[in-house]
Amino acid sequence: MSRESEFLARLKQTFKAEAEEHRAAILSGLLELEKGELGTQRQEEIVEIVFRAAHSLKGAARAVDMGGIERLCQSMEAIFSAMKKGHRRPDRGTFEALYRALDTVAALQQGAVPDPELEDVLRRLAHAGSAAEEEGESREGTQPEANLAGRPPGDVSPPSGEPHAIPTPPRARAASTATIAMSETVRVPADRLRSIYLRAEELLSVKQRMKRNAADVSELQALQAAWHRDRRQAAAVVRGMRERLADSPPALRFLERVDAHARTLASRLDGMAAAAEADCLHAAERVDALAEEIRSALMLPFSTLLELFPRMVRDLASEEGKAVNWEVRGEDIRIDRRVLEEIKDPLIHLVRNSISHGIEKPEDRQACGKRPAGTVTLAVERAEKDEVQLTLSDDGRGVDLERVKAAAVAGGYLTAAAASASNDQDALELIFVSELSTSPLITEISGRGLGLAIAREKIEAVGGQIAAESTPGGGARFRIRVPLSLATFRGVLVKSLGRTFVVPTANVDRAITVAADAVVLLENRQTVPLDGRAVPLVSLGALLGLAAPEEPVSDPVRFALVLQVSGARIALVVDEVQGEQEILVKNLGRQLARVRNLAGATVLATGEVVPILNPGDLMKSAHLPHAEAPTPAAAGSRVPPKRRILLAEDSVTSRMLLQAILESAGYLVQTAVDGAEAFAALRTSEFDLLVSDVDMPRMNGFDLCRKIRARPGTAELPIVLVTTLGSREDREKGIDAGANAYIAKAGFDRSNLLEVVGRLL
Repeated sequence: MSRESEFLARLKQTFKAEAEEHRAAILSGLLELEKGELGTQRQEEIVEIVFRAAHSLKGAARAVDMGGIERLCQSMEAIFSAMKKGHRRPDRGTFEALYRALDTVAALQQGAVPDPELEDVLRRLAHAGSAAEEEGESREGTQPEANLAGRPPGDVSPPSGEPHAIPTPPRARAASTATIAMSETVRVPADRLRSIYLRAEELLSVKQRMKRNAADVSELQALQAAWHRDRRQAAAVVRGMRERLADSPPALRFLERVDAHARTLASRLDGMAAAAEADCLHAAERVDALAEEIRSALMLPFSTLLELFPRMVRDLASEEGKAVNWEVRGEDIRIDRRVLEEIKDPLIHLVRNSISHGIEKPEDRQACGKRPAGTVTLAVERAEKDEVQLTLSDDGRGVDLERVKAAAVAGGYLTAAAASASNDQDALELIFVSELSTSPLITEISGRGLGLAIAREKIEAVGGQIAAESTPGGGARFRIRVPLSLATFRGVLVKSLGRTFVVPTANVDRAITVAADAVVLLENRQTVPLDGRAVPLVSLGALLGLAAPEEPVSDPVRFALVLQVSGARIALVVDEVQGEQEILVKNLGRQLARVRNLAGATVLATGEVVPILNPGDLMKSAHLPHAEAPTPAAAGSRVPPKRRILLAEDSVTSRMLLQAILESAGYLVQTAVDGAEAFAALRTSEFDLLVSDVDMPRMNGFDLCRKIRARPGTAELPIVLVTTLGSREDREKGIDAGANAYIAKAGFDRSNLLEVVGRLL
């Protein structure tokens, strides 16, 4: 490729980005102008913006020799010029032509052929505007105080031969300043930036290895310290032998040299341990800072995704004969560009679904006492666990659950008896079933029953979740949770049949221990009771095809991880829950782009390559119904109420372990992440016992004990402290603070905890 060709390619790439900016500005302005109800000043501002955008786009198109776009922009510029001077008030036909022109500009960029008919329509509209402008100017020219060439009324002095300097208006000065500021920026292709980001994220593995190496050195220190005690005893013996012997034998001299080397080794090991820990902390700070900087550069505000929605809502509402307002909150929240790309199609379908199925026609809304125009609202907000929550709601008719049930029965998804027995939430879950639709007609917008099923699948593919809510006559609401970034996330490490797997923490409801006598067979399927529901119990190894389907549980106690995906739960039996850590996602490559049950892989600090499981696929692999069945206890005779325990623990891993132990013993457990949250829970709910850590943020366990004992309503509450602080002073401090029992984690035993809790209750 010649230098001239390379320059032209770069120029066209620059024009593509610039054209998108100008098109977005014009589209946004047209949508606001079409709504009306604008003040005079605001309307003038918008017309000025779209006029300048059309003018700039025309010049840019001329620079890259795109005559079709240049002609369209010239006509649009003339129309906007007439609007600026108040000589033309655009009608619906004018707006339609301008929208069509913007679509054609995008098509021409992709190599489409110019549309002569559209160009002719725009020329006629521009000519009509120019004619009105000339007529208006001729009328104004008869007035004695004419505003000529931008001069103030009354200033009719003839122009001199010197060039007349026209003052730069404030808007132009602002634009000039913006141009100077933009010169300090650099355009970098998103793919290249993403590649740099992934390379920076790979340093996470280096950070984890350094952390592991530092831990290994610390372990060597501990071994050396234990050996040092024995060495001192041996050294005393050697000194006694030397005093008794006149001449030291070779063996004795060797022991003396070993003692000297041991002291040197201990000193150097202490230095290495300190250096390793310092390097680990320093590297972790630098790696995290670098990754965060590049991650923020890759993140885009939600507004970039939402640019197409106002136009789409307007067009769909027009096709349906409805009036719909589109409202957005939180569009400035930034999120990974790849997540935006993946949720774009699901969000489009949900909005189309709201307009097609949710919002009623104006006359129907008025008959129900509603405003003629419906409203579709998208609220974007940050959630915990590095997630973003999107809430899409409308004020339409809501979901007709009876029609949904009828469609499910007609399609063979439910029996009539099961449909009759299902509750509202169970029925709502049916709208996500593939090929289930309540629409009698198949249109371009809806009717095939595939959209919501595909939307859920795409959202779950990026590690997200979607749930629906509905109020009869009050509208529907979809809540979507997606991760901020796809490169890293928090994951729980589990072992099954000697192999390690990662499960996304966002989908982990809890970890439990399952006793053999707690397993209930329902419809020939193993289940375990949780929160009054029967949750299916499945071996992870069997689910992944690593082992044959299991026989009924015979082991006394087994571990299980309870996964939750879009309202449904499953308990996966595993051999071991190893803990939680930050996970760097590695794609499986094009050849393995879509492997059932797998979302990717990661490399642990040990160098082991570990698969990352896809919770949505695991649910489907288990062939589970959408709703959990009530347990026999819930459907049958009354059961004595379970004792309620509040668990305060800031460590996710420790919290999951303690919760699993207590729940396996039949207690109802509510968790809190620190002492402040636990104390707030105690003020609003009643509990039979508190199990708490000591070293926690905001309020530690000792302070929590004191506040509980000082409050009349909780003064007698039994308290058990479970902590790593195991010294005698710490134990005495805990008892003085008001704890009934103090258990050190160093000597922690499951049966010991349950024995203490049982004794206090």
